[in-house]
Amino acid sequence: MATNLSNHFWQQRIALGLRPGQVAQLLGYRSLVGAANKIVRFEQTGDIESRFFRQLAAALGVHKATIQRLVEEDRREFVQRWNEWANQPVRPHLIAEMLPGYYMAHYFPEGVTTPYEMEKHAAGLAEEFHQKTWLVFSRKLTVYFDEGGHRRAIQEAAPGEPTQPFRLLQRSERRSIFTTDGDDIDIRSMRWPHKRGPRVGK
Repeated sequence: MATNLSNHFWQQRIALGLRPGQVAQLLGYRSLVGAANKIVRFEQTGDIESRFFRQLAAALGVHKATIQRLVEEDRREFVQRWNEWANQPVRPHLIAEMLPGYYMAHYFPEGVTTPYEMEKHAAGLAEEFHQKTWLVFSRKLTVYFDEGGHRRAIQEAAPGEPTQPFRLLQRSERRSIFTTDGDDIDIRSMRWPHKRGPRVGK
C-alpha cells in the first residue's frame, strides 16, 4: 500500500517526466533494473532503505520540510489504523511455545470463562508441560507465564508492536502461528498494520 510520502515521490517523478530506469541512471547505479525495481517498490508500498531514500529525494528534488510533513501524516494515519485494529474484539486464547521458535495457539475448554479461571488454566498448562505460555485477552493485553507456571509479565501492545509471539516463515516476511481446536492443526497468518517508510538497511 502506498503512503502519502511514497505517493508524493511518484507524483514528483511523473512531473519531471522520468521513468524509474532514468532515475536509476541519474543515481549512478550500474544495475538499472535493480534500482528501478526499488523505486517502483517504494512508490507502491512505501518501503525503502534509508540510504537509497536520501539519494532518491536528492535526485527528485524533494525538500526536507515536505518529507517531514508527509512522514508525520503517515505516522498519524498508521496510529489510527493500528488502534482500530487493536480495538477489535478477539476470543481469548493461549499461545504455548512447543519448541524454540514454534508456537501453538488454542482456545479454552468449556467452563473456563472468567479472567481468574483463564489465568489459573494458563499457569497450570505452563507448569505441567514446562512451556512458556501467553494468555491473550485481547489484541492489546497479554499475560506471560514462564515454564514453571509463574506469571512474569502483563504486556500491553503499542502501535506496530503486538505482544503475541509469532514465527517468520522461511524465505518470507509472513508472520504465522500454528493453531488447533483440539483436533486439527492449521497455520494462521498474523496480520496487523505496519508502519511503512524509510528504514535502516543492513
